[in-house]
Amino acid sequence: MTPVVMTDHRWETTDLCLDVWVPADRSDPILLDEDDLEEAVREGWMDEATEWRTRRLAEELLREARAGRWPPQHVEEWTLERVRRRLDQSS
Repeated sequence: MTPVVMTDHRWETTDLCLDVWVPADRSDPILLDEDDLEEAVREGWMDEATEWRTRRLAEELLREARAGRWPPQHVEEWTLERVRRRLDQSS
Protein backbone atom coordinates (compact mmCIF):
# COMPACT_ATOMS: atom_id res chain seq x y z
CA MET A 1 0.00 0.00 0.00
CA THR A 2 1.02 3.53 -0.49
CA PRO A 3 1.35 5.60 2.69
CA VAL A 4 -2.00 6.49 4.20
CA VAL A 5 -3.10 10.09 3.77
CA MET A 6 -5.47 11.06 6.57
CA THR A 7 -7.75 14.07 6.36
CA ASP A 8 -10.54 14.56 8.88
CA HIS A 9 -12.53 11.31 8.76
CA ARG A 10 -11.09 10.05 5.47
CA TRP A 11 -8.14 7.74 4.84
CA GLU A 12 -6.72 7.29 1.34
CA THR A 13 -4.21 4.76 0.09
CA THR A 14 -3.52 2.52 -2.92
CA ASP A 15 -3.10 -1.22 -2.48
CA LEU A 16 0.07 -2.31 -4.27
CA CYS A 17 -0.69 -6.00 -3.66
CA LEU A 18 2.31 -6.93 -1.49
CA ASP A 19 1.94 -7.06 2.27
CA VAL A 20 4.66 -7.09 4.91
CA TRP A 21 3.38 -9.14 7.85
CA VAL A 22 4.88 -8.49 11.26
CA PRO A 23 3.62 -10.87 13.99
CA ALA A 24 2.41 -9.31 17.24
CA ASP A 25 5.61 -10.45 18.97
CA ARG A 26 7.57 -8.75 16.14
CA SER A 27 9.39 -11.98 15.25
CA ASP A 28 10.35 -12.90 11.69
CA PRO A 29 8.41 -10.51 9.41
CA ILE A 30 7.45 -12.00 6.05
CA LEU A 31 6.30 -10.85 2.63
CA LEU A 32 2.80 -11.93 1.57
CA ASP A 33 0.79 -11.92 -1.66
CA GLU A 34 3.59 -11.96 -4.23
CA ASP A 35 1.24 -13.99 -6.44
CA ASP A 36 -1.24 -11.09 -6.34
CA LEU A 37 1.45 -8.68 -7.49
CA GLU A 38 2.47 -11.01 -10.33
CA GLU A 39 -1.17 -11.32 -11.40
CA ALA A 40 -1.59 -7.52 -11.37
CA VAL A 41 1.38 -7.14 -13.73
CA ARG A 42 0.34 -10.07 -15.93
CA GLU A 43 -3.20 -8.68 -16.27
CA GLY A 44 -1.96 -5.16 -17.00
CA TRP A 45 -3.38 -3.63 -13.82
CA MET A 46 0.11 -2.49 -12.80
CA ASP A 47 3.08 -1.58 -14.96
CA GLU A 48 6.54 -3.08 -14.49
CA ALA A 49 8.04 0.14 -13.13
CA THR A 50 5.44 0.21 -10.35
CA GLU A 51 6.08 -3.47 -9.66
CA TRP A 52 9.82 -2.77 -9.34
CA ARG A 53 9.23 0.14 -6.94
CA THR A 54 6.77 -1.96 -4.94
CA ARG A 55 9.25 -4.82 -4.54
CA ARG A 56 12.07 -2.43 -3.53
CA LEU A 57 9.84 -0.75 -0.94
CA ALA A 58 8.70 -4.13 0.43
CA GLU A 59 12.32 -5.25 0.82
CA GLU A 60 13.16 -2.00 2.59
CA LEU A 61 10.22 -2.44 4.96
CA LEU A 62 11.28 -6.04 5.68
CA ARG A 63 14.79 -4.81 6.58
CA GLU A 64 13.34 -2.09 8.81
CA ALA A 65 10.98 -4.55 10.51
CA ARG A 66 13.78 -7.03 11.13
CA ALA A 67 15.79 -4.21 12.70
CA GLY A 68 12.83 -3.28 14.94
CA ARG A 69 12.29 0.11 13.28
CA TRP A 70 9.00 -0.63 11.51
CA PRO A 71 6.07 -0.21 11.79
CA PRO A 72 6.30 3.26 13.29
CA GLN A 73 4.90 3.93 16.75
CA HIS A 74 1.79 5.76 15.50
CA VAL A 75 0.61 2.48 13.94
CA GLU A 76 0.53 0.90 17.40
CA GLU A 77 -1.66 3.77 18.60
CA TRP A 78 -4.52 2.76 16.25
CA THR A 79 -6.24 0.10 18.30
CA LEU A 80 -9.51 -1.45 17.18
CA GLU A 81 -11.29 0.52 19.89
CA ARG A 82 -9.84 3.80 18.61
CA VAL A 83 -10.94 3.03 15.06
CA ARG A 84 -14.44 2.18 16.24
CA ARG A 85 -14.66 5.45 18.20
CA ARG A 86 -13.53 7.38 15.12
CA LEU A 87 -16.13 5.62 12.99
CA ASP A 88 -18.85 6.37 15.53
CA GLN A 89 -17.89 10.06 15.53
CA SER A 90 -18.12 10.29 11.76
CA SER A 91 -21.62 8.81 11.48
